[in-house]
Amino acid sequence: MPERPLLPERLRPKSIRAKVVTLLTVPVVSLMALWGHAAVTTASQVSATEQLKEINSALIRPISDFTTAVQAERTAAVAHRAAPSAATESALDAAVSRTDKTVTALRSGIASDTTDIAALDASLPDRIKRLQDSARALTATRASAKDRTTGADALLARYTTAVERAFAVRTGLSGAERGERNEARSDSRDVIELARAREALSRQDAVLGAARATGAMSPVQYRAFVGDVALQRELTRAAVPDLKPPHAGAYHQVLDAEAASRVTEAQDAVLNAGAPPVPWAP
Repeated sequence: MPERPLLPERLRPKSIRAKVVTLLTVPVVSLMALWGHAAVTTASQVSATEQLKEINSALIRPISDFTTAVQAERTAAVAHRAAPSAATESALDAAVSRTDKTVTALRSGIASDTTDIAALDASLPDRIKRLQDSARALTATRASAKDRTTGADALLARYTTAVERAFAVRTGLSGAERGERNEARSDSRDVIELARAREALSRQDAVLGAARATGAMSPVQYRAFVGDVALQRELTRAAVPDLKPPHAGAYHQVLDAEAASRVTEAQDAVLNAGAPPVPWAP
């Protein structure tokens, strides 16, 4: 295995927690990629009937792609907000470009869908409108990341709101899937719970990106990290056993992968290191 290049002195971690944050970043990205592949495989099996295929093509898949893109953009934006540089700005611009493509596909899907959405769930039209509002609001959110007019926690929250609104639409659409029972398909609620578990992992990734950029993890970031580790683990523990065997197998491949073991070990190390001291002034 080739030697890892040394970080510049200013970026070298100076505490056990900072070292763990650096080690955790790479396996988190790898695990999220594996998790996303398993999610796509399982979701495609859930949507089997003609109506569900249309919903999947017009809404579910574009919403899933939008969610994944916003999660990646959130990480890039928070890292750039924490320690702006030409490299972090370039990474953010690339993430923005990918997200914009998913927004275009999402709008096209919403416009082309012929399903009576309100018949599936009366709240869906309003949920879709809120999601579209969040997509439009990304322009202002990105500007605030670049000019640093919004705090890191508020910036994280803005992106997270967009993700949560995507989940709200996805949850509303699950009514159609539950109406089409098939013993070979996993329940859409379990698929959504696992998507939420991946979102908790993505939020950890965003917090880690900011901590790695600044060389420190704030008490607020630590509390958010602890909560998201607990949420990710609980959702996964509860949902995977309820999946149908082929789908459970896909997730077990993810959870048994080396990246997952490295993430768990590093998460535990961060948790065991305890909260960083809270700045205090008399």
